[in-house]
Amino acid sequence: HNVKITGETIKACVELSKRYINDRFLPDKAIDVMDEVCSRKRLNDLVVPKVILNLERRIDKITKEKEEAITNQTFELAAKLRDKEKKIAKKLDFDLTGDAEIRTDAVGNMASVVAAMDPVRDALKSRQHDFTTDIPKGFDGAVLDGRDIGTVILPHADFKFFVDADPRIRAERRLKELHAQGAKTDIDAVLDQLVARDQRDMRRTIAPLKQADDAIFVDTGEKTVDEMVTFALSAMGR
Repeated sequence: HNVKITGETIKACVELSKRYINDRFLPDKAIDVMDEVCSRKRLNDLVVPKVILNLERRIDKITKEKEEAITNQTFELAAKLRDKEKKIAKKLDFDLTGDAEIRTDAVGNMASVVAAMDPVRDALKSRQHDFTTDIPKGFDGAVLDGRDIGTVILPHADFKFFVDADPRIRAERRLKELHAQGAKTDIDAVLDQLVARDQRDMRRTIAPLKQADDAIFVDTGEKTVDEMVTFALSAMGR
């Protein structure tokens, strides 16, 4: 989390975990408390990217107008605003994918922290389901990528792949992406953050990172993009 942890903080986490967490044992439960404290601190210090702020402002404006319409019992207007809210949200979601800022390392690491929060997971699950039901014309289905897609979001998906590679190989790939964005970092820093994120995602109680029982495991360490596509299509019988 890039947060300095003092001896006083460690002591407080141990005491709080002993007092409030009964179904776990030290040091694991104290580490979980410390992880939560550090993530909250990092969130408070985070400078939210402009693209995220713009998204929030536009959605908030429509939401307030919708709530006001409901209060005034102008339900037809409220319904129109609700539809408008959904359309704007969908458009902005796709706009975000082309924004370089959302692909920075800082946003990626914070996504892992925020994604462990219950309200966020509930909202994401609904939106991700929408991708599979609202298929654009000309397409036969959807491909979703995420750490809980095959286990939580789409447990009955037609095809599932659990894609992984040696952490250092993944870190080297990520480092190339970051350098292309102009970021100044090194392989050790990227590797540390990658491993920490993996551990955080695997240990979270809600929608943890794990392979679905019926997912096909794929080690991409020695595979090119084209080879991975060929493998996936072959596994699907295409």
